[in-house]
Amino acid sequence: MSGNAELSLNDLRAHEWILPAPHINPFVTEMIQAEASAKNVVASDTHTYTTAEEALALVMAHKGAAFLTREAAWRISSNEIAVRPLSEEHPKLITRLAMRADNKKRLTSEFVRAAGRKLVKVQHPSQRSTALAS
Repeated sequence: MSGNAELSLNDLRAHEWILPAPHINPFVTEMIQAEASAKNVVASDTHTYTTAEEALALVMAHKGAAFLTREAAWRISSNEIAVRPLSEEHPKLITRLAMRADNKKRLTSEFVRAAGRKLVKVQHPSQRSTALAS
């Protein structure tokens, strides 16, 4: 796996998967499982982690592949593991902001506008890549 520039879920079929615990990042966990199910890809075994450091320990112990955010992957990167992006088309995180329609407070309105501007700025086409540590 370390020789590939990118990995797909199919490349990871025979490996153990280390996923974020559902209470830590339910969106990423559900997104990966839904995409794997749609492609009929089943991991040999799955484990969950709550911190990037725990994911690293599981990778080292089980020789599996951990699904991490880019920042978490680079935080635990070392010479002993390879960090590769996940090259799937469909997994995407979409952020939604909701507020009550009858809330007319200025602070709330300004917050929603500011959050909307910030979300537009952080959206990049390359964000579909999820880092993997193996």
